[in-house]
Amino acid sequence: MKPGTHPIEKYLKDNMGHYINPFSVETTLDDDGVFDISARWPDAFAVPDYNLEISITDTTVEEFSKLSGINTVEQLHFVSPHMLIEMFHKGIARLCCMIDNPDYYYELRFYKKNGRLYMIDEEEDIRRPVKQNLETPGDFFEYTKNYISDL
Repeated sequence: MKPGTHPIEKYLKDNMGHYINPFSVETTLDDDGVFDISARWPDAFAVPDYNLEISITDTTVEEFSKLSGINTVEQLHFVSPHMLIEMFHKGIARLCCMIDNPDYYYELRFYKKNGRLYMIDEEEDIRRPVKQNLETPGDFFEYTKNYISDL
């Protein structure tokens, strides 16, 4: 498919490159054709000073469609945060844990590859495997909080 002819790409261009579906999943397409899709973790948080976001970033609509199987605007309308979590477990999406409180802001990104969980600290330019089993929002928060305290 030629650039600009994919139905999702056309739809986003016709809507100023931005769309939030009924499940609060946000999609953007910038002027250079870079596509992002993201959502907050759907479960309630016990601690108010952190946020988890699941996303697929810095890709194209074509690549997103190949990875996800989502090819139409109608399918895009029904992408839920839970679907993005499934894509995270398959190694397609990434998870970002952001701690934002009055004392500091810090974020770690997590992704899966070949069944293993990895962490990225972009601030310190560190990538490494995660040895713990992280599954719940609290698990990612505790890992990130402990990681920060070790810096």
